[in-house]
Amino acid sequence: MGFLRPRTNSVTINRPIGLRPQTSLSGSPIALLWGTQRVQGNVIWTGDWKGTPVKQGSKGSKTGGKGGQQQYDYTSAIIIALCQGPANKIRNAWVDQTFLLYQTSSEPYTIPGGGGSYTPTQQPYFNFDQGVGAAKTYSVPVNDYGSPGPITLAGTQSVPMAFTASPTPGAGQYTINGSGAYVFSAACRNDGHDHLHVVSA
Repeated sequence: MGFLRPRTNSVTINRPIGLRPQTSLSGSPIALLWGTQRVQGNVIWTGDWKGTPVKQGSKGSKTGGKGGQQQYDYTSAIIIALCQGPANKIRNAWVDQTFLLYQTSSEPYTIPGGGGSYTPTQQPYFNFDQGVGAAKTYSVPVNDYGSPGPITLAGTQSVPMAFTASPTPGAGQYTINGSGAYVFSAACRNDGHDHLHVVSA
């Protein structure tokens, strides 16, 4: 009674898609990166494969109509290994020749004398915390071999603060409370971590 079977695309079907597995990475070197570099990753895990039927076109089209073949969109979750970590951040990504912009938001905050908390205004538009950096000044005397004489290199650089799950962060630490606010103690200001940049992605 095959002619009584309903013809429907309401059921999601997991179908083989001819994925070409990569060769074994056993014994392969792990990339070591300094600074900002473009590097090719290796897929080390895939899962949650799904094939979702594509809505068929009008009668007589190549993808739909009587006698047409059903088309599918395939998705998967993946893990890609890039280099030996930890890495500070991933700035951008490429898929073949397609450039995918990796967006972040950095907001300045100065800790009050007794400590304080801060909720980023851009927080609803981003997925996860990228940490807090403190603007620290530096001044280093240098005298390279063959140079005319000693000079002093000075400026400001961002020094990462450490996340802690404790509700009472110490010097150089921050935590995030239940409402999504970044919390800092007075010890952060006392040790020079008072001018901050909160980063989300």
